[in-house]
Amino acid sequence: MRKVISLSEIVELLELEEGWDEVCATAEANYNEATSSLAVKLDSFVRPVDLLATERHLTPRWLPRPDTVRQTVPLDEAVPLARDIFQRWVKKVRQSIPFFVNLEPMENL
Repeated sequence: MRKVISLSEIVELLELEEGWDEVCATAEANYNEATSSLAVKLDSFVRPVDLLATERHLTPRWLPRPDTVRQTVPLDEAVPLARDIFQRWVKKVRQSIPFFVNLEPMENL
């Protein structure tokens, strides 16, 4: 198994009473040459923007649950496919953000 790409994107900024937080989406793509299979692990979380704040990753209930997408694909198509899968994930994360954001309850990661 070899890592082919690691992606992350800030999907949205949220203004809360305590300050600004950002909603992030991530993907880790690994390729298994023996089986010609791509596995893309998808996740999302909320974290503070303030560099002086304690680093924490929170997962409000409205965010989609982590997911893994698997596809059989030649190695030369693995990176473009992983990017496409990630862009669909970013869209899903963006659409999950409620109009009025209440970050409670959350889980620390």
